[in-house]
Amino acid sequence: MRKKPGSKLLLRYFSSRCSEKDKLQIEKWANESPRNMEMLNSLQKIWDLSSEAKTEWEPVQRLQKLSERIEELERENARNGRRDFKLYRIVPRPKVSGFPLRTVLASALAAVGFAGLLYAAIYFRHEALQKEEEAQNESFMIQEASTKPGQQVSLRFADGTKVVLNSVSELKYSTTRSGVRNVYLSGEAYFEVIHSKAHPFIVHVQNGTIRDVGTKFDVRAWPGDRSTRVAVVQGMVSLHPEDESGRPVIIHKDQYSVVGRNSVLVPPTDADVSDDIEWMKGQHLFQNRPVHEVIKQIWRSYGIHCFVSDTSMLSRRITTSFDNRDPAKRVLDMIALSLDLKYKVSKDSVYFIPQRPMLESRRANTKTASHQKADASTRQERRAW
Repeated sequence: MRKKPGSKLLLRYFSSRCSEKDKLQIEKWANESPRNMEMLNSLQKIWDLSSEAKTEWEPVQRLQKLSERIEELERENARNGRRDFKLYRIVPRPKVSGFPLRTVLASALAAVGFAGLLYAAIYFRHEALQKEEEAQNESFMIQEASTKPGQQVSLRFADGTKVVLNSVSELKYSTTRSGVRNVYLSGEAYFEVIHSKAHPFIVHVQNGTIRDVGTKFDVRAWPGDRSTRVAVVQGMVSLHPEDESGRPVIIHKDQYSVVGRNSVLVPPTDADVSDDIEWMKGQHLFQNRPVHEVIKQIWRSYGIHCFVSDTSMLSRRITTSFDNRDPAKRVLDMIALSLDLKYKVSKDSVYFIPQRPMLESRRANTKTASHQKADASTRQERRAW
């Protein structure tokens, strides 16, 4: 951010007496933000109004216009509630005649220069105060919290709102005068929100938004999943589809709802949602769930990628549970035993394969050979007959 140009430099700029370097400096500063450009244009208007020159110079009339313009700005600032500075009016003196044009012009330019400096000083002071106030109200830089496999992070915002971020998840948010009231989630998180009627707490996910109505709730929005699941532990939330085309649903305590990628909302369903937040204790429960859900959780808990030799295994269902404190080998052994599989480990990857693939192949080959031998014997018997 460039430093604001001084009033002397601005006077040289308006009177076309500054160097090309100074002119470039002022124009670059003005182009840095709309506010800078607005400030420069305002000062230019004051200058233009004050520095009009004709063959018959009328300094009293020009200063009268300048005073009227400043009065107009003063009234405008009063309407906008800006009372942190004062604009000073210039009172014209009686008309003086009989002076050479050059002398009158020099005197007028000196007066205008003083007026321009005064207005510039007042304007810059006002802008500094206004920017300081806005800096307190506007959002700070976007902040981010993320977790690696096996990690959890707890956040507590200034208003008392609590967030627990699950493994391999990411939360982005910004702080405003009203606190943190908008967050962007990728993964899973548990929220205990301090309700504010004037400033609702909104969770943005890939398939929609969740608006708090004073509650505790869990949001599961893993990248790559076809849907987002919201489970309410206390209070209630409203779930809105991403495209805002459908009506939102209200989810109450001990209910959950799901919104898919096509913005289809599933009506709230009564359930024991305590299972949805068992992950905060490091526990993971799977009741008749597909294998692909289990191996995804193994990655989030242990950072281990799981692969299968046959993709049909991924749709097989399993009922199991494990704790993050359990050794990874114990969990892998449990999965393999439940599905009659075995596995091979290679660095941070595991490959699940059928327990006895070679034996099954041999049986198939032996059976095929026996059939071929019997068919050949039959053909020989027929030829002999």
